[in-house]
Amino acid sequence: MKLSFHKPETAGQSGPEMLVDRGILAAWFIEYRLAQEIERARRYDRPLAVLRATPQTLAGEALPEQALAAAAEAATVAARATDIVGWEGPQTILILMPETPPEAARVAAARWRNEIWVRSRGFGGHKWQLTLLEWQITPLDEVDESARPVASGLPAAGRESAA
Repeated sequence: MKLSFHKPETAGQSGPEMLVDRGILAAWFIEYRLAQEIERARRYDRPLAVLRATPQTLAGEALPEQALAAAAEAATVAARATDIVGWEGPQTILILMPETPPEAARVAAARWRNEIWVRSRGFGGHKWQLTLLEWQITPLDEVDESARPVASGLPAAGRESAA
């Protein structure tokens, strides 16, 4: 299965500014990087973990821009040098963690959870649902099928009471 991505056609924008959105990678580029990392993990039979962070909000409720910027900053601060951070959607952040086995990914998720709690207190302290996707990669020389994510829910980041 080939993964594809769609680069947006934005009038007047080209170059590096199209790669970044609110301080982290734009959605189209994180999708592209995820495809690259899945392919690399399959080729070399290496672990890949992905942390997905989604705010827990009421249906249709959007977080204030300051809260999203704080979450993006928290993801960047908590990320290791090899991690890749970007938007999966308007309010969902992905942290790609190449070469990361499940145990190390859980430690990284806890670090991000703590960082978002500290940085989001001034913006309503919204809870974030963290989902860790541990990729079970099928080596290319065995069977030609795509990677299968195995989701494991993690406790929400944010204040204890409902946001």
